Amino acid sequence: MKPAAFAYAAPTLVAEVLDLLARYGADARVLAGGQTLGPMLNMRMVTPSVLIDINRLTDLQSIVLAGSGAMMGAQVRQRDALESDIVGRTVPLLRDVLPYVGHYQTRNRGTVCGSIAHADPTAELPLALLTLKGTVHLASAKRRRQVAAADFFLGVLTTARQQDEFIVAVEWPNATPRARFAFEEVSVAHVAVVACAAGAEINDAGIVTRLDIGLTGISDRPLAIDTWPYLNAKPGPAWRKDIAACVRSTLPYVDDLHASAAYRRHVAGFLVERCLAEVVAMAPGEERVVR
Repeated sequence: MKPAAFAYAAPTLVAEVLDLLARYGADARVLAGGQTLGPMLNMRMVTPSVLIDINRLTDLQSIVLAGSGAMMGAQVRQRDALESDIVGRTVPLLRDVLPYVGHYQTRNRGTVCGSIAHADPTAELPLALLTLKGTVHLASAKRRRQVAAADFFLGVLTTARQQDEFIVAVEWPNATPRARFAFEEVSVAHVAVVACAAGAEINDAGIVTRLDIGLTGISDRPLAIDTWPYLNAKPGPAWRKDIAACVRSTLPYVDDLHASAAYRRHVAGFLVERCLAEVVAMAPGEERVVR
């Protein structure tokens, strides 16, 4: 199939992008990598009046340390993030997740911010941003604002982004020296049936002082669990099983052509236990081997 007719714009300044979004609103689409938008245009799942290609911008291509986080511009390719020394040093969970994103070929063009904007409920990058409590930086002709990942993902392909806004960057909090992370996924044809990301800090006495757990593939958006009941405890097998039981009993699970809700519920608990066992066994800052 071919896309419906649309006007094409290739601005060279962010201000021009914002002016176009202010003028066209919901009738505009922003093109960065195009690995998802391209097929959606061809299948006429989206029929914009204007396509705004941001690939000629020059100021959104970098990954930089800013404040307490790594700032990643809208044009940063997934491959570049995977190969970045900054990501490897400061956001180890993102380094672990990126090899699971799409395919080798799509990572060469697909952007990190594009995946966040698309909000596929099976996508790994929104899960990582949610688990790490990252921030989405949005801009429009009227204002700039920041939205926490927990408030950004609203449903299937639905986010808190307004029609005249686009994502100029995402901010990933830097890992602390005591942080340990793990990621596990069960997938079908590169589509996550269930994926789990976990991060923890454990003090010298062997007590868990911080715990973050997120899952995707199970519902209409990535979900994080409330972990405060499991803090200030020693992370033994019973502790892991209690958390897995909470995940199975409190989160919503969907049926689709890839798996039943019952299967997802079972696998989610298993992956949570596995991730927690990994982070407990790691030394702080230890690099995880991606299988």
